[in-house]
Amino acid sequence: MDQLPLRPDFIEMSRGFHRLGDQFERVGNLPVVDDGGRVLQTLERVMARLDQIQLEQRQGFARFQSALEGLSKENAARDRNQHIALENSVLVQGDGQLKPLLSLSTTEAIDRFPSMVDDVNGLPSAEVNRILTELKLDTDGDVRQRRRRLLIACGVRHRAI
Repeated sequence: MDQLPLRPDFIEMSRGFHRLGDQFERVGNLPVVDDGGRVLQTLERVMARLDQIQLEQRQGFARFQSALEGLSKENAARDRNQHIALENSVLVQGDGQLKPLLSLSTTEAIDRFPSMVDDVNGLPSAEVNRILTELKLDTDGDVRQRRRRLLIACGVRHRAI
């Protein structure tokens, strides 16, 4: 008689799959797999640090750009002050009208700038210092020396100061 072909034993298959599942659960206990998790965590920390570095670089670049813009404005004010000083250089009399210099900080005309050469010689010490500071010039020396420094900055050179 012909033998019937063997048929699958589904119960045995189920047990085999169950045992296989148990073994797959244990794969997570392998050091290589665990190290993979640690590698992933390390990569996440590295990526977070790179994001932080990128942010710091952007902020640093923004500060650098702002400083560069400030220097550019200051240089433009210095250039303009040189032209103003050249225009003021023809003044030799005390009642000559001074053109006001620009503040290197604000690039605007300095507030309460003396309007005449003689006005500089009457400025109080604090006012001389304020104007010299706006021009980023030294404020050392006595008030006479500082007034002289201010007149020179204004372009007044030919008058006995």
